[in-house]
Amino acid sequence: MLRNQKDYAGAAAAYELVNEAPAPDSETRQKANLAAGEMYDLLQKRELAMKKYQRVLAENSGTPLAKRPGST
Repeated sequence: MLRNQKDYAGAAAAYELVNEAPAPDSETRQKANLAAGEMYDLLQKRELAMKKYQRVLAENSGTPLAKRPGST
């Protein structure tokens, strides 16, 4: 919802919460990190975005999410 309202900072913060959950599954963590990276890119925070994209790859570089543009 925050992303659709163009509240990119709020959306990034919400995606970051997934990493604080007790035991999120790998796919959920990967999706949240990719989405957070996209929000940081929209906020022109490329360094933070790249860290998130690197986490996507570290999680599992063989998934379709890891092969999306921007995550490499």
